[in-house]
Amino acid sequence: METAAEVILRPVPPLTQVNGTRYVSNSSEVISLRFFHEWQSFKQDVLEASASLDLSHPVPYTDDVSENYVVGSELGLIGRFSKNVCDPVSKVFATTCLSHLKFGDYQSAAGPTDTSQVPGITMFNTTGPPRPAAVGELKSFWTVELEDYSIREGYQRLIGIQHHIAQLVKYMRSSKLKFGFLSTYEWTIFIRRTGPCHFDMSLPIARDASNPSLRQCLLALGVLASRDWKFIEPPDFNIAQVSFRGSNSGNLLTSDPSSAFRRALHAKRPSVRPLSGTKSVPRRRYRTCLARRQSSTGAKTVLQQRS
Repeated sequence: METAAEVILRPVPPLTQVNGTRYVSNSSEVISLRFFHEWQSFKQDVLEASASLDLSHPVPYTDDVSENYVVGSELGLIGRFSKNVCDPVSKVFATTCLSHLKFGDYQSAAGPTDTSQVPGITMFNTTGPPRPAAVGELKSFWTVELEDYSIREGYQRLIGIQHHIAQLVKYMRSSKLKFGFLSTYEWTIFIRRTGPCHFDMSLPIARDASNPSLRQCLLALGVLASRDWKFIEPPDFNIAQVSFRGSNSGNLLTSDPSSAFRRALHAKRPSVRPLSGTKSVPRRRYRTCLARRQSSTGAKTVLQQRS
């Protein structure tokens, strides 16, 4: 037996990866990155949330320092994340006032059976019928170097993981959630939605990080989600305002070119682009004026020839 605090503060053990998948699983979802901002109070929020719990109670010992499982796929990685991160945090939840929080299969909450709609990791609130409190998506650490993508360097820096972020946000939206995380096991990024078009993002947290540790971050996520887990989008919100589908777009950093705002701008554009210093003339009216001018010029030429 050991205390809950010892379990939470212990680093997550490393994994052995041999061969395996060469390409990361990708999604067609895309979201505008300009709506993402650094979660500047993340460390303080995590430490305060952890300190709000009594972590002095004993927890059954978890033999996670002798990790010998060899991974080679995203599915195997989800299994090890569940064992080495989620299970210890669940045991700590059970000794606190958050015993109603557990990790499990998304379908336990009668979620969609379509695998494309199912997140890799789900934290549940089991008070009454199970419902998601937070969701996470896993990508293999040998195909995605999550540590290279820091929101502190500007949202443009996130372009390499744009599809992965959009996939996570899709899962969050489907369950009306405020919190989620994207992880490769080696590194993890936490996201909090604070507005229809505003997302707070933590800096990448390492597997062996301390003050806070990775488990501590996930524990704090449970504390925050238990206080306020739900995000309700306003009735007039349109997802096209922040995201769009398709990976062949010319500029993935901006919002949907088919959004209402951009359609309005497009509608105001003249049919014929005016030259500098001239007024715009609609195409049909331009052709009519040109025809009349040509007709008038032709008539003058005929009169001159007759005279």
